[in-house]
Amino acid sequence: MTKQEITSKLDEIVAFSGCERYLDTPVKRYSSGMMVRLGFAVAAHLDPEILVVDEVLAVGDAEFQKKAIGKMQDISHGEGRTVLFVSHNMAAVSRLCKSCVLLANGTISELGNSKEIVHRYLQDSTKKSSCSYYADKVSDVYCKFAQLHNSENKVTDIFKQSGDLFLDLQLVNGSEQLIQCSIALYNVDNTLIMVHRFPLNPQEQYMSCSFYLPLSYLTPGKYMISVALYIPNFKVFDIQKECLSFSSIDTNGLAVTQNGDVDNGFMMSLWRQCE
Repeated sequence: MTKQEITSKLDEIVAFSGCERYLDTPVKRYSSGMMVRLGFAVAAHLDPEILVVDEVLAVGDAEFQKKAIGKMQDISHGEGRTVLFVSHNMAAVSRLCKSCVLLANGTISELGNSKEIVHRYLQDSTKKSSCSYYADKVSDVYCKFAQLHNSENKVTDIFKQSGDLFLDLQLVNGSEQLIQCSIALYNVDNTLIMVHRFPLNPQEQYMSCSFYLPLSYLTPGKYMISVALYIPNFKVFDIQKECLSFSSIDTNGLAVTQNGDVDNGFMMSLWRQCE
C-alpha cells in the first residue's frame, strides 16, 4: 500500500481489527490473536486480484470470525475477485467456497464441488476411528485403553439419542507429578462441543474410570472423542485425537447430519463419572 492508501484506509482497518484501544501499544506486546486480527484487517483492505487466506479463522472470537467471513464474501462475490481460502474449518469452507481442493501429503487428492469434497474429507477423517482404542506404551503417562458401550453393556458406535453413552478408560501414570486428563467431544465439522478435565491420582500407577454422557443434549449426528494426558501449560504426555467415534441416531433409528450444539453451561457437567 502506498502512504496515501494507508492514510485513507487507516480508520477503516483499525475499526475492522477491533484493536482501537491498543493502537499505540507496541506490536511486540500484542497477543498472537491480536496480530492476526490486525494482519487480516490490512489484507482485507488491499486490492489484490487474488487474496490468499490461510487459517485466519483459527484465532479470534466468534464476532471477528463472522466479520472475516463476511469480508471474504464481499471480496469474492461483491467485488468479483478470487479468494483462495485454506482452512480445516469445514463449516467455513462450505459456506465460502463453491469449488474445493482436497490435499493429502502435499498433493492434490481431489478437486470438485465444495459440499462433495468436504463430505469426502470428513468421511476419510473418521474412517480411522472406532468404538475401541488400544495402545502400546508411548510414554510414562499414556492412555492404554478406551472403549464405548451402551447401557446394555454392548460395545458399539451407534447410540440412540434417548439413551446414554458410556466411556471406559484405562490410564497409565508412571509419573509422580500432577497429571491432568482431558476428554473432548467434537462434531463432524471438527467443532469442539464439550470437554471434561480431571486430575490423576499420583499414587495410582494404573487407573480405570468410567463416564457416561446423556445423549439427549446432543443433536443426532456423528461425533469424535479425543483423550489427552498432560501437565497444564507445561508438558503433553499423550494425546489421541479422534481415537473414538460414534453416531447418535433419532428414536426411529435414522441417522441425520445436523451438527451437535450444546449450551456452554453444560460444557463441563455433561460427562458424568460412573459410581
